[in-house]
Amino acid sequence: MPDAGVSCVESGCQDDNDCTTDGMCEPMSGQCVGAGVEPTNTPCGQNGIFVCDGEGRCVGCNVDEQCEAFFPDECLEDSQCINKACPPPDPLPDGTPCSSGECRSGVCSGPWAPTRKLVPIACGSSFSPALFDSSMDLTVAPTPIMPAAQFNATLDSALLIPQALLQQAVIASFPTPLPSIEVTGARAEIATTRVASGTPVNTTLAPLPQTVMIPQVANPGDRSGQLCETHDDCPLGEFGQLCAFAGRCVCACGPGCFPENCANLVTGGLVLRLETIQGAIYGAFRSGEVCFDVAGDASDPDVGLPIRTGIRVTADAASLAIECEGGTVNDNGTPDLPEDDLVDINLSLDQICFPIGFPEPPPQ
Repeated sequence: MPDAGVSCVESGCQDDNDCTTDGMCEPMSGQCVGAGVEPTNTPCGQNGIFVCDGEGRCVGCNVDEQCEAFFPDECLEDSQCINKACPPPDPLPDGTPCSSGECRSGVCSGPWAPTRKLVPIACGSSFSPALFDSSMDLTVAPTPIMPAAQFNATLDSALLIPQALLQQAVIASFPTPLPSIEVTGARAEIATTRVASGTPVNTTLAPLPQTVMIPQVANPGDRSGQLCETHDDCPLGEFGQLCAFAGRCVCACGPGCFPENCANLVTGGLVLRLETIQGAIYGAFRSGEVCFDVAGDASDPDVGLPIRTGIRVTADAASLAIECEGGTVNDNGTPDLPEDDLVDINLSLDQICFPIGFPEPPPQ
């Protein structure tokens, strides 16, 4: 109704309330007559997302189901209508499956679902000129990555020390047995591309030092237990053990010894699980994709330099260094000359990558 003393002929009868019906103006009296209320659940408010309560008020809800319009994400608990309003619901537990990935912090992760991959790495050591292929077991769980915006990521990683590298260490220590190593330091540097800030991050092994057993068995000579015919028949043939006089494998780790006196055979690699990095903070570029890779420098391991990616160990009172970096070993076309080996960097296919912003839909 118009204010007292104000004629509706001048002001009209519109009250700007979506939940009432405007009356008609009587020119003689200047009063609005016939006003009423809209039925319950009539859409009202901005974008019609609110509803009328049947008493002339525009409210958030009359029943629980009407709260879905405010909180449509499938990764939220069902919202309840309390006092005609919809309070924010609790998020579903992280890891709950959803239509395009899994729930994380109340949002369906979509193309940013946690991803695990064995990222190729190349490792070198202070006791051998050769480079060895291995991998980093890496899991990255980012929040949605929007253009030119900040996002977080949780990283889990484990450093895989390859069998061939441990075998070289066992040979290098001969004739002193090397049943275990004491890890005095272990570290991985996780690098990113297409971020403006927040790279790199480091994860370490704790507690330290740790004694790690090297899986190995006694050297049986020929793999089949028979006399050898070629160098490849010898169990350490790739490390220089030769098939010599009378079909015997001479020792790869010293002249004049028999297989039973040679260095043991290493039967597997080692897995060193590193600490989890919770919520590392990054700033994304405006477009492209963010990729996570392993940084480091495998070419010249030095016990006197800080670790980027690799381990420091003590074996028989001597300090040894193993350094790794993302990539694969390229023997430069001369497999018998390890001194000229180099590392080919990982392409994005071998890294863990996520799009910046929602990827474009496929063409129709």
